[in-house]
Amino acid sequence: MRSTTARNHAACSLLPPLQHPPRSPPAASRSGSTSSGVSGGELFLLLVIALLVLGAHRLPEAGRLVGKGLRDFQRALNEARHAVEEGQEQPRTSEGARPRRLID
Repeated sequence: MRSTTARNHAACSLLPPLQHPPRSPPAASRSGSTSSGVSGGELFLLLVIALLVLGAHRLPEAGRLVGKGLRDFQRALNEARHAVEEGQEQPRTSEGARPRRLID
């Protein structure tokens, strides 16, 4: 007859390994920062500095220009992504790529 320790060891080897619970996110992502890593206070400070540098009259115009630039950049990225995806769907072989004759 086997001892209780041997029986417990044999029973434990039949069980699946323990799975640990998922870890909580790092402290930086829990502190309210945006996806770019800038928190609300830092964003407010940047807006105050922009207001002081540009002034109240030029700040809306600068915001429009930055927004337009970001939209144009995003549009260019999407066009490039679509061009790459379309290029991958087309076959790479063509009539010009085949050799005209075999070398002896």
